[in-house]
Amino acid sequence: GLSTWKVSTNRLGGIMHSAPVIVGTKTRVSGSRDEIAYVGDLYGMLHAIETASGREKWAFIPRNLLGKLKNDRTDPNAVQDFAGVDASPTAKDVYYDHDGDGDEWRTILAGSEGFGGTSIYALDVSDPDNWFPLWEATDTQAPGGGMGHANSVAIDKVKYPVRDVDDVDGDDDTDEIIGYEIKWVVFVSTGFAQIAVDHGGINVFAFDLTTGDKLWHFSAEYADSVNDIPGAATVYDLDGDSFVDRVYVGDMNGRMWELDAIDGSNPNGTEGTGDDTKQIPLYNVGIGHPISVSPAILRSGGHTILVFGTGGANWAADDQTYAIYAVDATTKQSVPTYAGGAGTLLWKVDLAAGEKVWSTPTVAYGYIFVATAFGSMEGSDPRQDAPVTGQPSGNFLKLKLADGALAWKLTDIGKIRGSIFVDRQHAYMTTVDGQIIQIGGEDFGAGTGSRVQLQTWRQF
Repeated sequence: GLSTWKVSTNRLGGIMHSAPVIVGTKTRVSGSRDEIAYVGDLYGMLHAIETASGREKWAFIPRNLLGKLKNDRTDPNAVQDFAGVDASPTAKDVYYDHDGDGDEWRTILAGSEGFGGTSIYALDVSDPDNWFPLWEATDTQAPGGGMGHANSVAIDKVKYPVRDVDDVDGDDDTDEIIGYEIKWVVFVSTGFAQIAVDHGGINVFAFDLTTGDKLWHFSAEYADSVNDIPGAATVYDLDGDSFVDRVYVGDMNGRMWELDAIDGSNPNGTEGTGDDTKQIPLYNVGIGHPISVSPAILRSGGHTILVFGTGGANWAADDQTYAIYAVDATTKQSVPTYAGGAGTLLWKVDLAAGEKVWSTPTVAYGYIFVATAFGSMEGSDPRQDAPVTGQPSGNFLKLKLADGALAWKLTDIGKIRGSIFVDRQHAYMTTVDGQIIQIGGEDFGAGTGSRVQLQTWRQF
């Protein structure tokens, strides 16, 4: 054992669900800046760390977490309500008027708090030496008590209709559209803040990036008591005009939702009447098959295709069979139903019993790369999630995009958590027990994974 303790003068809380976002030196924003990695921790802070040196520039604590900082995670007697920025931040260069002097490019970072809180925030990090908060927001009006916990947010722009609210043309129609404006929006999907009776549900929100004002929300109740964090909202431009048209998000009841990015309406309509009315999803896998991660979205032959997997939850049964799906969001059913959804299933790949998808599939070079894992990924003690000798850990699959046929598979590669990065005929992924794996060759030929060397690191 250790004979002495190492005293660290600059400590970092544990990082669990927060994937760093790298904001580089190359930017539309004028001037030069350091490359910064932004990442959240389990102790209520978003950290800004120089990638070149590993030195921390600063940390940000959202206002709603200040009162929870006193609850020490290491104290078993502490109130079990801990501050955390346990979610992946998002950054984007945004062209808008931030100071009343006309539009200009700014780099905006936005994020959520995972199980650490129920707010979202936005920061201007155009200059990491002179950053400033823009706003923090939550919601208490949506069903289930409003905004629940979220794993990440999305930032993009919509072509927002301008209505003749002042009846300028004198035709008594104040709802008519007289033009369009560019509106930058933050999208986020959450569970319910509170479980109503014995049900949870999904809430999806859109907030104005410039003001933090809520633009719309969509809600759907669950048919059982699961109220876990749903898959992150993914936005998509259907017509190639650079404005997003759709928001796609999966939920913990196995439904993949398709929403209008401008107003949050469901283009697939409803089924039933009165109290029995149900929103029709794009696709419905069924209860007990949670969709806990974002879909991969691509355009093929003029059609919008979503690829996603199921099973990514600790409570999902280990003797159940989960699957990877490809759904056509363009070709709709002539008579859509709640049970089946409105989209068209292109193919389905069944996995082994207890084999679950915890990460978003990656589409590259006409193939789909996806990792699976067996057993726990969200244990109260992280040691419970480590692979067990003699038991399957997880697989790495390469599937043909056209029909889902298996090109090859690497077995027992580890329990992969997070999406796979594919670049220059190599794939990179991380395991739940902290290993970085590199796979690939000239043609992505199957083989054993190799561990990569770290370029930079920071010791705490």
